[in-house]
Amino acid sequence: GPTGSGATGPTGPTGSTGPTGATGPTGATGATGATGPTGSTVTLDTQTFTADGTWTKPSGALFTWGEVFAAGGGSAGGEGNSAGTTRGSGTGGGGGSRTPFWGPSSAFGATEAASVGKGGTAGTGGSKANGTAGGTGGDSSFGTHAKAWGGGGGSPTAGGDNWAGGSGGGVMSAGTVASGASADNTGGEPLPTAGTFGTPGNSGFGGGSSETGVTNGGGASGYGGGAGAPVNATTPQTAGGASAFAGGGGGAGGGITSGNVAAASTDGGASGTTAGVAEGGGGAAGAGSAGAAGTAGADGTGIKAGAGGGAGAPNTAGTGGAGGAGGVRGGGAGGGGAGTTVGGAGAAGGRGEVVVYTLRAT
Repeated sequence: GPTGSGATGPTGPTGSTGPTGATGPTGATGATGATGPTGSTVTLDTQTFTADGTWTKPSGALFTWGEVFAAGGGSAGGEGNSAGTTRGSGTGGGGGSRTPFWGPSSAFGATEAASVGKGGTAGTGGSKANGTAGGTGGDSSFGTHAKAWGGGGGSPTAGGDNWAGGSGGGVMSAGTVASGASADNTGGEPLPTAGTFGTPGNSGFGGGSSETGVTNGGGASGYGGGAGAPVNATTPQTAGGASAFAGGGGGAGGGITSGNVAAASTDGGASGTTAGVAEGGGGAAGAGSAGAAGTAGADGTGIKAGAGGGAGAPNTAGTGGAGGAGGVRGGGAGGGGAGTTVGGAGAAGGRGEVVVYTLRAT
């Protein structure tokens, strides 16, 4: 008979998964992408001015900073006169101040004037006469952005009188030459409140003051210049005032009494002192009583300003010793020593300087 066909039965359950097959071969490496742009390099541009000039902003300038150093005061010459008379000496010049500046380079012009102060002039030694005063150091500036003020010149001392040295330049005004015998010589502005720094004549940003009648009369400072050393009668009262960051003051020459007894001259003040030293540490004074010259103050390099010059020694039988020049970057000069017939010459203060640094992308 005919073959019959029944209905399709239900689907059976799914079987278990088989084993994973072998990995296929690695495909070909794709092409290398384009090289990215070269990154910029940052370099330092330094421009140093030892005389008046013009700063030019470098290309790619990012940030600019620098230091302005004022000049130091010149010292006075010593008195020259006959044996048997009281012979005065020359006091030291004050140190110049220092002012830093900084800011984004966009805050400065494409060019800026750099003005550099000249060192205060040297006083002359007297011949059968009193010596002459030293000149005040010149101010330095960078455009209208920063200014530092010069140290005052030293004063000659007539025999038996008390005279202050040149006061230090402050960050707001210059130091000065003493106004007269027995008159204290106040440093450049700003001045501290009386007693703030403990020692008469010391300051923070103002110039050190030179004071007569006190043992520590050559005032120290932080950013202001140290004071030139004063003389009471024929005896220097201190070494030149020191400064932490600005120029040191010059030492004072020794005088000679009517009995022909010579007083010792004093050293100049240091720059860069950080150990609480208020006076000394600069150029050495001429030793003895035979007219030895004082040593010049060290020039400022790196982050330091100039040191004060040492004073010339007195001479009981001839020409007094010449004072030492102030160090470059604002050191005050050391005074001339008293002499028999001719006094020792003063010396010139250290010139100023402007240094400008700029980080630039190249």
